[in-house]
Amino acid sequence: MRRRLRPIASPRLARLISIGKGDFVGWDEADLAAILQMQLRAPLLGTLKPTASEIQKIMEREHLPGSALPQTVRELLVHPHPPLSLLRRAKDFAKTADSGKDPLPPLVATALYLSAIAAAFVRHSKRVTTMNDTELRGSLQWITEQAWIDPSLRTLSGDAVAKLADDAGQNGTADRCAEYE
Repeated sequence: MRRRLRPIASPRLARLISIGKGDFVGWDEADLAAILQMQLRAPLLGTLKPTASEIQKIMEREHLPGSALPQTVRELLVHPHPPLSLLRRAKDFAKTADSGKDPLPPLVATALYLSAIAAAFVRHSKRVTTMNDTELRGSLQWITEQAWIDPSLRTLSGDAVAKLADDAGQNGTADRCAEYE
């Protein structure tokens, strides 16, 4: 004998069904903050997976003694002189971190992506994105407004927004296209 199931309205079930339809549901700000903190504490080399020869080149090019290489993602992003090549790797990692096996929530991946761009811009005056000034300013401003994002990353993004404004004032243009390096 077959039992007939009665339909029930369930917001939780509706959220589960909507997974994969463009929204990453189920993460509140506390979850996002915890996931971001876990990523920031992650070992840098294990996360970015550079080869031994790449590490050697970074050490030689950046004139870093072995102990000066940032050990975590956080150390890389807040380092006063982070290796630019590792910032690029961090940006590239974050760009695809919301897909594949064990994806990050898209908002966390976006925060890491924009933080790597901000660090390259603030610490090296290098643009590692093709976003124009208006797009970049809006994206970085978004980070500064998110309470769940680590305060050091919000400060870094705020510094990048200020540098964009300074650069626009000095160059006499408010919305030039990025010179991607």
